[in-house]
Amino acid sequence: MELNPETYSQKNQIFPVWEWSHALEYITHSFPWRYRDFALANTERQYRHKCNLIENLSLCADPDKGMTFWILGSWYGHIIIPLIAHYFPKIKNIIAFDFDDEVHELCWLFNKRLNDKIIREKCDVNFDLLFGKSGWFEDEYPPDIIINTACEHMYYMKHLELKHTNPILGFQTNNYDLEDAHVNCCNTLEEFKTQSGINKVFYKKLNPYARNYNNYGDRNNEKYNTLSLIGCQK
Repeated sequence: MELNPETYSQKNQIFPVWEWSHALEYITHSFPWRYRDFALANTERQYRHKCNLIENLSLCADPDKGMTFWILGSWYGHIIIPLIAHYFPKIKNIIAFDFDDEVHELCWLFNKRLNDKIIREKCDVNFDLLFGKSGWFEDEYPPDIIINTACEHMYYMKHLELKHTNPILGFQTNNYDLEDAHVNCCNTLEEFKTQSGINKVFYKKLNPYARNYNNYGDRNNEKYNTLSLIGCQK
C-alpha cells in the first residue's frame, strides 16, 4: 500500500501549496524580513497575470515538445514554475535567473518536485545577460522560450541580443510608475513592443487592474495596466 497517497484534488492542483509549509517556516525563522515581500508575491494580480501569460504561451508553442525555458527575474518561482510544468509537461530545463541568493534558496524549497529540472543561476539580467552578454549561457542551454514577467524592473528587452537562437518570448510589464523599483514602465502595447524588440507578435493584451491589497491605506485602489506580449524578435 502506498504511504500517504495524494488525493485526486492534490494530483490535479497546479500549485502544490501543501508542500510550501517548510518554505514558509523557513521564511519565518531565517528570512523574516521577506515576509511582506512574499505576501506581495501572492496577490491575485500575480496569479492572474502569470496564469494568463503561460496559458497563452501554451497556445503559441508545442506543449508536447521538450523545451528549455529561461525565466528572467525568477523571484520565488512558486507561481511561474508550477505553471510551466503544468502546461508544458515534457519540459527539458528551466533556467531561473535572479541576482538574489535568498530567493534562489526559497525557490528550491517551493519547487522540490521539480528541482531536477531547475537550474538556478545567480545573475543580474541587466548587467550579465543584456547587450550581447548572454552567449555564455545560450551555448550551453539554448532557450526555446524566454519569460520575463517583470520587464518594468529592467532595461529594454530588445537588448537581449541572442546570437544563434530565436526563442518565443513571453514578456509582461505595467505602467505603475509610483513604485521606485519600476524603472522602465510602459503605457501602451506599441511602446512595449518597441522596448521588447518583438517584431513577430503572436499575442498581445492590456489588462486594467486596481491595486487593492494594501492594508496600510496609502496606495489603495490605484488603477494601472499590465501589458503582455508573446512573440519573436526575428
